[in-house]
Amino acid sequence: MLVELFTGTWCPNCPASEDALHDLKELYGDAFYYVEYHISDAYDGFYADNDDLLDYYLGGIECPTAVFQGQLVMNGGISDQSQYEMPLLDYAAIDARAFLNNADAAWDSDTHEMSVSTEIELDEYLDDSDLYLRYAIVEETAQANSGGYYHNAVIWKDDVPFDELLLDTDRSSYGLVIEYEGDLPDDAVLYIWLQTMHAEYENDCKVYNVIEVSIEGL
Repeated sequence: MLVELFTGTWCPNCPASEDALHDLKELYGDAFYYVEYHISDAYDGFYADNDDLLDYYLGGIECPTAVFQGQLVMNGGISDQSQYEMPLLDYAAIDARAFLNNADAAWDSDTHEMSVSTEIELDEYLDDSDLYLRYAIVEETAQANSGGYYHNAVIWKDDVPFDELLLDTDRSSYGLVIEYEGDLPDDAVLYIWLQTMHAEYENDCKVYNVIEVSIEGL
């Protein structure tokens, strides 16, 4: 399960959404993951190039906006964490149609490159024509320049079409190389997931599987 939250330190209604997801993560553990995309927060020390994804999900909707499994878009503030918990439980009951296994990530601070490999298993009936491997490097606990702490803040993101992933010689695992110009914080981790990404967003842009990968070399 993946929840993508669009937020900002300037947003008065965002803390309730951030706190709700953090508390639900504490409650459900690895049953779901969430990432925070900060919008217009470069001055506060956060990666700012997230507007493209915000525009993709229904054309630049407001903050906070939470996207569940790439399908359900909930915008605006919330008054109770049950507003997020209900869709979490609904999507958790749906069987996955793709699996990521035995993933590894290794960071080279000299070249500023991260080598990633993972095994991928797809349901035989899954249409992979618009399938992408998406990834985000997140900082588990980040402090804004203006004060305050934030969790799972994205510091770099991108995606690769499934058919462009590097396949190893025994055809058992796929790989990619991530280039990142800055220095990674000690608590950085990598999230990777498979998702259908049409040229224009539709609510069948499903996330099929998401895993957290520790980064060697930090």
